[in-house]
Amino acid sequence: MCSSDLTAATVSSIAYGTNDGNLALGEAITLVVTFSEPVNVTGTPSIALNTGGSATYTSGTGTNTLTFTYTPAAGQTTTDLATAITNALTGTITDLAGNAVVGTGFNNVNPAGIVAVDTTAATVSSIAYGTNDGNLALGEAITLVVTFSEPVNV
Repeated sequence: MCSSDLTAATVSSIAYGTNDGNLALGEAITLVVTFSEPVNVTGTPSIALNTGGSATYTSGTGTNTLTFTYTPAAGQTTTDLATAITNALTGTITDLAGNAVVGTGFNNVNPAGIVAVDTTAATVSSIAYGTNDGNLALGEAITLVVTFSEPVNV
């Protein structure tokens, strides 16, 4: 008796890698995709995201877990990172029997937890100086207070 595997692997889950809930311009995050069975990757598949960017395959072929990495570019901002609503998967992923993974399992997935993506640079809202008499002498100090549009690290 001969048996064939005609059932494609399906997406069991998509989860964020370790993160602090906030993703800034140029800061990377991983998305870990778990399948119902081991899969093989051909080329460099990617997952389209709701920011307009995409997470690119980085590792895992031959296992049931693939890792994708996303690094936001300027203008890719969202209050909660998720996969694109439709056509999220590009590229080729198959199970070990050669059956193509069903791509709809990547569509409109919002992994547990919130990852806010903010790629908008902080701007200066105001600059003020402390109390003084209007005359600054050599060696005299003045305090400048710079206010930004959002918290910044100095």
